Amino acid sequence: METQIRQYGEISIISIRGSMPIDRAQMFRDACLKHLMNVPIVFNLEKASFVGSTGLTPFFEAVEKLAQSRPGSIKFVGAKVEFHRLLSNMELPGVEFHQSEMDALKSFNPAIL
Repeated sequence: METQIRQYGEISIISIRGSMPIDRAQMFRDACLKHLMNVPIVFNLEKASFVGSTGLTPFFEAVEKLAQSRPGSIKFVGAKVEFHRLLSNMELPGVEFHQSEMDALKSFNPAIL
């Protein structure tokens, strides 16, 4: 798993590539909960592979806690159908799925060009 974090104003854009092994997912969860609580986040999953990933549980735990800390602050881009379905079943407050990073960013602030 490789992650890249970029800032767009106050919004953190986290791009994930590759599969998510359990040890990396636990570190990722801990880092997210330490540094990203109450921060608007776009998770870009276009290059992520969750098939056979052992780290789904820590990732979902992080997403759940982040979503609860600031409802409406979590957006996903590039989520595969299976992943979309799993997250939708969690019924997290205000989690949204978008077609592009720009669409996700605009959902936070329509004035973003």
